[in-house]
Amino acid sequence: MKVAIIGCGESARYWGRNQFDLSIGVNDCFKFGYTPSQLVVINFERKFTPDRLKTILATRPKKVWTHTSTWKRHFSDAEVIKLSPFNGYVRNGLIYSSKTSPMVALSLAVKQGATEIVIYGIDFQNHPSYRQGTKQGDHEVKNYLKFFEQLSKRGIKVWRGADGSAFDSDLPKYPEITFNFNHHTKPIRL
Repeated sequence: MKVAIIGCGESARYWGRNQFDLSIGVNDCFKFGYTPSQLVVINFERKFTPDRLKTILATRPKKVWTHTSTWKRHFSDAEVIKLSPFNGYVRNGLIYSSKTSPMVALSLAVKQGATEIVIYGIDFQNHPSYRQGTKQGDHEVKNYLKFFEQLSKRGIKVWRGADGSAFDSDLPKYPEITFNFNHHTKPIRL
């Protein structure tokens, strides 16, 4: 099963170009205009600016995952999940967390049977607290690389969906589906 994981970084604007069996977005990823099949909301409502909260509430996924029942006010069918801090190893059945929300989405993809994962918007370029090149950001990037390594050992292929992330040199780019419009056909006359 091929799964798209959508963070909130700029490279997420490209995830709608390909088709996936499942898409799991985080927080206000809907700001790029595409609704993921599933949405992960980990922070409490008060942690989001009014604009971000408005975008989250406008998202209409088929399923919502959260760590707190407070989101059930907005998404009555939201499933409350128990999180385990990622410690360098992946074990069956656990949903892992880190300092940033996409780790939860990645774990949910694995739990639901992903064989290929394409990440978008997990950039660590403009994040207010976890930017590549900062102590916190570099630590978080290394944590994700350890997670990807664990997935690879399980036979799960991880791709980056677009350029512009901290993983540009570590993950292969997913090949976009392109169409050949150079064939010539005669116009149909009515």
